[in-house]
Amino acid sequence: MYINNKLRDIVYSNNLQHGFWDNIRSYDEFVKNLIGEFHETQEELNSGRKPTEVYFKHGNKPEGAPTELADIIIFILDYFGGSEPQIDIDEEFLEMPDQYYKNETHYQAARKKEPKDYFIEIESACKDHISMSALHNLLHGNETYIDESGKERSVSRELHAVIKLVLEFCEIYGINMEKELIDKINYNNSRPKDYRKMGQAELLETDPDEVYKSLLARGYGMYKETDNVVSEREAINNIVLEKRAAREELEKEQLRKK
Repeated sequence: MYINNKLRDIVYSNNLQHGFWDNIRSYDEFVKNLIGEFHETQEELNSGRKPTEVYFKHGNKPEGAPTELADIIIFILDYFGGSEPQIDIDEEFLEMPDQYYKNETHYQAARKKEPKDYFIEIESACKDHISMSALHNLLHGNETYIDESGKERSVSRELHAVIKLVLEFCEIYGINMEKELIDKINYNNSRPKDYRKMGQAELLETDPDEVYKSLLARGYGMYKETDNVVSEREAINNIVLEKRAAREELEKEQLRKK
């Protein structure tokens, strides 16, 4: 499965280096951003473009439903990578056929629907999972727990279900999500480190060379960062690394005692 821990680590490392983890973000903020990607996907599908169509703005910025769907998965992978404890990708779950996923009878019926209409169904199901993940996070953080019916519940399980629904949509309408993820990650990695500080309109309407010059002149960017940004990023990352090291040492100690 191409969605795995290696891809998670690439996404997280990329976003860490681009300043997305400079400040600790709430789960509510994560949910808000994630829902925003669904709205943008719906807008692309409502535009009349094919669900597989990718076009470019301002030179090399990819747009289109495939790009927005890739962003949904990237947001989740980034959250998994930066979480404490870090969340592993359940490849077996993502590949396992179920009542709908990889069910050709279901796929044939879905293909008869307009992509924008079927995406509304996908979006509704995803929002249910996202809402449940927010509730789990509020009550139990990122830990797995057993509910009153004896079922395992967790943020991870709900967000994995979202990825699976997105993959289902892609398979039904012929979107090569593996390629779209690679292309979007490569594009994200090409942007200046602190591009978000410029403002979206300024960034999109400016020649890439001028973006770099503007960032550098103002004291941050691809090659230079302000001291407070560097120190804050390092402090947050060190805390995460220390927690992971402590957890790994505890696990080793427990194994030695067995």
